Amino acid sequence: MANLDHGSKRMSERDRRAFLALAGCLGLDEAATVRQFEREIVPGQKIADHLYRIRRSPTGPEQVEHIESVARWKPREVNKILERALSISLVPRLRSLDIHTWIIVMTENDAPAVFPKTFTRMRGALRCYLRIRYKLIRKTWAKWIFQLGRIALLPLVPLCRHTWRDLEKAAELLRQEGDEDLISQFLSNARVRYAEEEIARIEKMLFERETVEILAGTKAGKKLVRDTRKDATRKGIEKGVDKGRLIGIQDAIRQVLEDRFPAVVNAAAIDRIDDYEQARKLFASLLSAKSEREARRALSLPVNGR
Repeated sequence: MANLDHGSKRMSERDRRAFLALAGCLGLDEAATVRQFEREIVPGQKIADHLYRIRRSPTGPEQVEHIESVARWKPREVNKILERALSISLVPRLRSLDIHTWIIVMTENDAPAVFPKTFTRMRGALRCYLRIRYKLIRKTWAKWIFQLGRIALLPLVPLCRHTWRDLEKAAELLRQEGDEDLISQFLSNARVRYAEEEIARIEKMLFERETVEILAGTKAGKKLVRDTRKDATRKGIEKGVDKGRLIGIQDAIRQVLEDRFPAVVNAAAIDRIDDYEQARKLFASLLSAKSEREARRALSLPVNGR
């Protein structure tokens, strides 16, 4: 999961405006001047994940956009974010500016049904209050990422709401770009949602063999392989990943049906599948189905209306 946090930092370094658009605090084409602060305003102390001073018009006031990126929801981490926001307000050169705090939540792991909008901390007579705005990647449509047209955001597609066709499109764009770091991040994010069988299919179907071989020889690629093997030996999978994998393969099933047997698409039947292994076997059956009749049987639907 640490790789997701590092990915957001690389994203902001590659394309600052795209990152701000992703967070929701500045339109991609909005006229504004943007200045980025180092994460360590106080030497040796991390004060924020991402910190920007933004002026939306030449004569308008500046404001501070404080953006934090978390791989998964952790209440203790949010308390730290509150403390960082308070620390920012005490920095002399920022003391008079409005401060807005955003949290980008990368995965649905341990996420509450409703995210708290405000945080309050009491210290005797001192009352600290912070209103937070969120960007939930799992609720972001891949179509929106494509509309932005920024290559640095494409590694997020596996974490977004997407179809298998969206994965193909993102992978093809990344393959054409030939950026090994972005490809590595794309595969790393895909592993959060998909099992190794699907990952192998992604590599085989979406990337040229030369690209995969190049990736395997890079420092980032080798680290990705080590991390994957380490995850594979870990007992179980972190809470929420199973659900993500199931959603991912359900989307793949829908895509296969839409491409090969559109008359058989049955959202209710697909949504009823609540076991990943069952979904995986169904996916394999649909790939090998030679007719609509076989596809219906795989989905346990009536044949010829019966």
